[in-house]
Formats: sequence, structure tokens, C-alpha cells
Amino acid sequence: MPLDRLATLIFALVALPAIAAEPVSFEPIAARYLGAETYCETGKWGMRDAPEFGYTQVSFARCAHSDGRFKLIEFADRPLKVITWARAGQYYRYFESGRHYGEYSPDDPIFYSSPYGRRGETYPAFLSRMFPWRTVSPAERSEPARHLDAYQVNPALSTPQHTVYERLADAPRKEAERVWVLNRDQSIVRWEGLRDGVVLRFVEIASQEANRPLADEDLSHDVPLFARFSLQNSPAVFITGLFVAVGVTGMLFWAWIFRRASSPEDVVRGRRRLWRVQFWTFGGIAVLLAGLAVLTLIGRDSGHPPAIVIVIVMAVWCAVAFALMACFTLTSYPAQWLFGGVRKPGEPAGPAPR
Repeated sequence: MPLDRLATLIFALVALPAIAAEPVSFEPIAARYLGAETYCETGKWGMRDAPEFGYTQVSFARCAHSDGRFKLIEFADRPLKVITWARAGQYYRYFESGRHYGEYSPDDPIFYSSPYGRRGETYPAFLSRMFPWRTVSPAERSEPARHLDAYQVNPALSTPQHTVYERLADAPRKEAERVWVLNRDQSIVRWEGLRDGVVLRFVEIASQEANRPLADEDLSHDVPLFARFSLQNSPAVFITGLFVAVGVTGMLFWAWIFRRASSPEDVVRGRRRLWRVQFWTFGGIAVLLAGLAVLTLIGRDSGHPPAIVIVIVMAVWCAVAFALMACFTLTSYPAQWLFGGVRKPGEPAGPAPR
């Protein structure tokens, strides 16, 4: 037998055990994740729009439970983070930098179109930060492991340390996905999203742990009260709270005024002057806003948003301010009824003025 053929045979026999030991299907590897009751991981993800741009990278930490709860912390290495979590069929997101808080239902169109909404219907699909940008078909939502057989081993990229699985999209999109599996423990450590052979998105897993008992703080987040019910996050609750606070403050203020007044009639005259000042002030503001509205409608407006929108917003806030001042003044009437007729020692009796 020629030496070159003998050498080829020897190399083939040596490589045969390694080939037999190499996993031929991605499903057994994924089953380790899909069958877990809880799963936690840390790492980073990155993306870019084109090969000539650098990656935007974000560190993250996440935990998920098979009952549908999860918590994702992005910018985990920074003082101000972005937290997304799910509980009882609702999704929540809080930006610590701008104190913006939102609540979303699973069918909310804004939230559902985001990576969080698309991956949130089933626990296995949203188990990991892997595959966050893929479009999910209805079949994959009902059978999250259905697409796994499309991943095939790429021998050219695989190494003794890693096995690389690749999933090619149908032409003409020329997109692909790669999953890097650590041969030592069969854990997924990297995902790549490619277009025209160029990596545009990636996820790297630094640490992962399955079936660890999770506490409530691992799956939810306590938002500060004033952030949850602030004007930008919950305007209806915020404005209602303003009216309640003004009402209580006004009641206490007018009660104190009537109790200290030598004559309730003096307080009543002062209240009439206060009403006149309010009406004239807000009447003048209304005329000014009406003039601005006419100017914006007859003039050339190329701004965004249109100037008339700004005028309308100003009018709404002026109306709220007038309502708050009116609420404050109106509380004087029950205060007068309760305290306006209370006589001080030595004061002659008489009916309370109206």
C-alpha cells in the first residue's frame, strides 16, 4: 500500500471517534435549556447596521422561570440601568436614567413589535438573550423547538473547544445564524446573526445557571412610587393626586383663615377679589392663546410638531392650572359652612355671611 494512502487511512481512523462523538443535532443541546424550570445568565450583546460601523455593545443579566416570569437588566455594568420584567401576564419596563416606566399587555402593538414582545409568549422562546432579533412565526410560538433541526454543524468553524452550528435563511435574504457550543459541557456561549456573510449582531454568554431557586427580586423590580405615578408615566393618576392635594390643602387653609378672622365677612370679600383676579388672569391668557392659534394657522408652519400643537398643549396646561386654582377657592365654601359661624369668646352671635 502506498505511504500516502496508509497515512490517509491512519488519520481517518484517528478522527473517527471524534466524529462519532460530535453531536449531529442541535436539539439535544437545546433540550437542556428548554427543560429547565429556571435559568439565569449574564453576558453582552452587540449590533451594527453595516460592516463599516462599530458595534453598539450592551451588558445584560437575566433570569427566567418556566411559569412565564422573567427579568432582564440591560446596561448591567452602569449605574443607571434599563429593567424589563414580566409578571401575571403583564410586561413592565423601567429606565432608571429618565425614570420612565411603562406597563404593557402581551398584545400591545408597541411592545409586541419589540424583541421583548416577540420572544415573550412562551418560556423557552424567551428563556435566553440568544436569538432576540429573529422573526418568530406562529408555528415557532406553539412549538419553540421546531426550528432547531435547521441548525447544522459547520466543520470549518468548529474547533476542539467549540462546535459551531449554522442556520441559513432562504434566498434571497442571504441571512444566517450561528450558535457556538462549548464542547466541555455542551453549553451555548455565543450567537451570531449574519447578513451576506458579515456578522451584524451577536450575543456572548459569560455565565449561566439552570434550575437555581429564584427569589422575587430575581424576577421583578420595585419601581419608586414617584416614578411609577409621575406625570410622564401616569398623567391621570398624577393630576388626580394634584386635585386631591389642592383640595385638602385648601380646606385646611380656609378653615384656618375663617377661625382666625375677626369677621367672616372680611374673608368673603377677600374670596370675591380672588375670584375676580382668577377670571381676569385666565381670561387674558385665553385671549393670548387664541391670538397665537390664529397666527399659527394663517402663517407658514414647517416645524415638527406643528406650532398649533404647542399652543394646544399650552391651553391644556392653562386649563388645568385654572381648575386647580378654582378647586382651591371652592374649598372655602365648605370651610365657611363648618368654621365661619364659630364664634370666638365675647363675639356677638349672628348668621354666617354668604
